Amino acid sequence: MNVRDVYSIFWNLNSHLNKLLISIDYLQLIIDHDENEEIFDFLAPHIGRLIVNSWDEIDLQRFSNLFSLTLTRPSPMQLKQIQADTMPKITFLSLCSNMYISLPKQLIYDVFSNRFSHLRWARLGRIDTFDSLLWSQSFSLRHLHIDCSHPTMIPFILTSCPNLDHLHIDFLRYSDKLILPSPVILNHPLRKFILRDYCHLISYDDIRMLIIFIPNTTKIELKFFCNTSFIILIQYLCIHLAQLQRFDCEIVEYPIDSTTSITTIRQVHPSFNHIALTALFQEEDMCSAATKASAELATFGAGCFWGTEKFFRKQFGNNLLSAVVGYMGGASKASYEDVCKGTTNHAEVLQVSYDPNKVVYADLVRFFFRMHDSTTLNRQGNDRGTQYRSVIFTHTNEQQKTAEQVRDEVQASGKVKGQIVTQIEPVNGLKFFEGEPYHQRYLEENPDGYCNHRLYF
Repeated sequence: MNVRDVYSIFWNLNSHLNKLLISIDYLQLIIDHDENEEIFDFLAPHIGRLIVNSWDEIDLQRFSNLFSLTLTRPSPMQLKQIQADTMPKITFLSLCSNMYISLPKQLIYDVFSNRFSHLRWARLGRIDTFDSLLWSQSFSLRHLHIDCSHPTMIPFILTSCPNLDHLHIDFLRYSDKLILPSPVILNHPLRKFILRDYCHLISYDDIRMLIIFIPNTTKIELKFFCNTSFIILIQYLCIHLAQLQRFDCEIVEYPIDSTTSITTIRQVHPSFNHIALTALFQEEDMCSAATKASAELATFGAGCFWGTEKFFRKQFGNNLLSAVVGYMGGASKASYEDVCKGTTNHAEVLQVSYDPNKVVYADLVRFFFRMHDSTTLNRQGNDRGTQYRSVIFTHTNEQQKTAEQVRDEVQASGKVKGQIVTQIEPVNGLKFFEGEPYHQRYLEENPDGYCNHRLYF
């Protein structure tokens, strides 16, 4: 439960309730802005789970009994306060990525030197440097997600986390800083590895080097620009990953290899059976290999896109070929900060691709109306503004007709209380702008993150 709600209702009704509130441990507090200091003074020692959705200068060190901390908009001042000496019980730490802010060296040292001795799950921000004189090992970490700028950082991460089970690396920017030679790693127990390269920093040789370090991996996901044959890549994976069960990818092969075909790919290993090939830019010398087939698009705005993505993924699972959060409705590309100002006309949206032979568009629309409040104008719960409006962007005339029919069915059914205000708009040249990498699968990576969605019927 969120202690702010309890506090606003029950605090100071009588002394017995006050004592009862103070006696409860491991309460949850969500901070959206600078809060009433009285809440902090009385209840901070009893807060176990803290979620901060603000970059205000909040005194975090008073929360000495935290086991879970999520900062969705971390500021340098907030990051400096995360220290093992003042938060010794932390088991879950999620810092929403900001590619312009590097983590403090003290925080990096505390995480990778086992000073947070209970920390098991960490989504950290940008790590640019490795100081071999300071880092030692974190034996408690099992799940780690970081942003970095050089592939030779990964062996040091593996060395410092000998019991890691899940590693997710995003490459968001280039760095030419010198990195020490890779350490020797033998038989690391890592089971799941995700690498997403948004800046074309990774080469096939880098992948070969990394795979040698993680022979026990059973699930792998790669997004990068492959400078060799895709067939050569997957054959190498099969040789060195004997326990591989699942392979997902979004890989551009250049130059294209004439031997790359669906048949040859699926003959290599059963884990490659769901891969499809698509031509890029209508050029004959470039090909994309991805775990998706010919698809149709559907785009929905239902408030904060974190929750929208979570609910659609949970409902439709692998029947969705892809699900990407972003912005749509405005005239030009904008950042998350710009959209939050409410001046771009963009809405936070989820764009999904799906195989129409497996998913019916009408079912997507019906679920859209189930998982949010379609009767509140420019608002979902505590989120207010045009960027949180209820909207369906239709990609075909058939989608437009279907969306309007489903809307009328839902309105007539009496399952919603009030008049539906959902906008149903043809795309008509509007562009979808993919959201920043740290917003993708946000609640999957940050299970304690902010979400105000629920099923209404």
